[in-house]
Amino acid sequence: MKKKYFKRFKLNYKLIAYACIGLVFGLVLHNHKVYSEKKERMATYPIVELRKDPIPTPKPSPKPPTPTPEALMGNVTFTSNKLNISFTYATRVKSGQTTSSLTATEVGNAVYIHEIGKPPTLFSNHFVKVLDKDPRLDLEKAVKFMFLDKPQYCGIRFYEKNEDLPKLRFNITEIARINVQHPPSGSNQKIDYEKYQKWQDTCVFRLGFFAYDISRPDKLLFIRDTGQYGDYVGTNGSNILYSNIIEEDRNLRWYQTLDFLK
Repeated sequence: MKKKYFKRFKLNYKLIAYACIGLVFGLVLHNHKVYSEKKERMATYPIVELRKDPIPTPKPSPKPPTPTPEALMGNVTFTSNKLNISFTYATRVKSGQTTSSLTATEVGNAVYIHEIGKPPTLFSNHFVKVLDKDPRLDLEKAVKFMFLDKPQYCGIRFYEKNEDLPKLRFNITEIARINVQHPPSGSNQKIDYEKYQKWQDTCVFRLGFFAYDISRPDKLLFIRDTGQYGDYVGTNGSNILYSNIIEEDRNLRWYQTLDFLK
């Protein structure tokens, strides 16, 4: 009886052992298959390299130009087919609590920028005058030729174009300014201001500069770049007139936009 029971127990033990071995083999085979499939799937994805160095932060995009108070007041472009020029100027300027509206008027060979309701004047407004020039003459000879009939107190000063003059659309190498000669400060000679004012009117071209475009040697320009005697002033208290065109975060002056049409 005991012998028969022992044989049966031994048989069951073998069956259990074979079952366990089969189960372990099945699990190993299953894991190997799963790993192989996963490896095969991973092979289709690009290899990602882990960076040890920190990722550099990109530089922020440059901010758009900040409008100045003048730029919020608009501008307009004036074009003269007759004089073959165009420029942009502010339509309104502010002085303290007063706001003035501006316009441009072409008179003969000049264009004046002046307040609406007030006539343009040669002595107080910003303007550009286009003059004929012998293309064989340089700037010095051309300007001196214009002042042959002027008194000696109308001094002419020539300057090489430098950083003091704002960048212009046309190409120039030098400018000429007209200065009225008067007794120097501290001299014993008394200044007759009434006569001095007449001298200024005689010399005409003041508070501006002569220049010509290298590519347009047959035209001489006189640009009055500042106003005087009750003329309108900008928000910064100066009599600089802007164009309200913002470039490189700066408001261009009106004559910086001056250019020939063709």
